[in-house]
Amino acid sequence: MRRIGAFLAEQWHALRYQRRGVTAMEYGVLTAIVIAAMVTAFDLMGHGLSAEFTNISGLL
Repeated sequence: MRRIGAFLAEQWHALRYQRRGVTAMEYGVLTAIVIAAMVTAFDLMGHGLSAEFTNISGLL
């Protein structure tokens, strides 16, 4: 039983004072924001580009 307590205490200390997990979470949030911005930009450009290609196709 003492080993389990020591293990849990060690894990709790690692979770509380280790900063790698926070950094990974920050990168994940930043990546999600960048992807959302890219999807929005491509969606906005896509409608205009589709109209242009349709226009060019009609001219050919």
